[in-house]
Amino acid sequence: MTEAGYPSGFGFQLDCTNNRYINDEQICVAVAAMLAKIGLKVRVNAQPRAIFFARMPKRDTSAYLLGWGGAITDADTIFTPVLHSPDGKGKGDWNWGSYVNQKLDQLIDAQHVESDAAKRKKLIAEALAEHNAQIHHVPLHRQVIPWAMRENIRVVHRADNWVETQWVYVD
Repeated sequence: MTEAGYPSGFGFQLDCTNNRYINDEQICVAVAAMLAKIGLKVRVNAQPRAIFFARMPKRDTSAYLLGWGGAITDADTIFTPVLHSPDGKGKGDWNWGSYVNQKLDQLIDAQHVESDAAKRKKLIAEALAEHNAQIHHVPLHRQVIPWAMRENIRVVHRADNWVETQWVYVD
């Protein structure tokens, strides 16, 4: 921290939900404790999701916990809404930190319209490398959605959590 110009550290608020994700508040408390070890004074602001999701699009935050995922695993499902700079037209709507990286935006925009699979894969790799070099966000974990069922029922649990009725078996 001294080398970065903050010999005494600094403080900020970490906004989190407390009723949206599995252990969401506990995750934020753990992150705050880890950051305290390097001199950062993090105040966890855990709040119900109704308050959190009404407030965050106003971009009134220093840092926040956001879960992202879904049935579609294409790179663009996170690139355009979360990692792109906000443009007021849909791109970057979930980039509540409002960071701007023109090189990343250009790569995201290029992969979005590239139809050649090999070229698109290269653009995606370049976009991820640019994102990771700048540390725009810190991925913490992949939340697994647990399932439970009766002994006489078997279901193929797909990675995208989609239930295919033809893969449900009742013994």
